[in-house]
Amino acid sequence: MMVNSRIASRVRLVISTLANVTGAITIELRRLNRARIDSTALASMQPRDRRKAVKAALTAHHRNSSRCC
Repeated sequence: MMVNSRIASRVRLVISTLANVTGAITIELRRLNRARIDSTALASMQPRDRRKAVKAALTAHHRNSSRCC
C-alpha cells in the first residue's frame, strides 16, 4: 500500500507541474504574439513567408512607439 501511495503522490506532482508549465508556455506565447497575426493564417504559410509576415507585423506594431511591449 505504501508503494501505491508514493506512486499516486508522484503522479499528482507530475500532473501539477505539467499544468504549471503548460500555463506558463501559454502565457509566454500570448506575450510573444505581439504581431497579432491569426494562427490559421500563419499555419497555412511556408516558414519563410511566416517569418516575413511576423517581422513585418512587428515592425508595424512598433512603429512610432516610445516603448516596447
